[in-house]
Amino acid sequence: MTESSVLERIAVLEAKVQEIRNDHADILQQLKEINGSLTKYKGFVGGVAFVFTSVVTFISMGKEWILAHIK
Repeated sequence: MTESSVLERIAVLEAKVQEIRNDHADILQQLKEINGSLTKYKGFVGGVAFVFTSVVTFISMGKEWILAHIK
């Protein structure tokens, strides 16, 4: 192999490594955005689940009392 072909191969490899690094940085940025979105709605979903569970528990525990007062 000549020196120029070796240098060309090294240049190609450096370009590919740089491309992989850029892709990696993009993927990390997208993962951070996804994590932020999930964290943003976690509190709201937890609150809805708590309210729903509370209502179902109230209805199941007080079913006879509710039925007695409706009739």
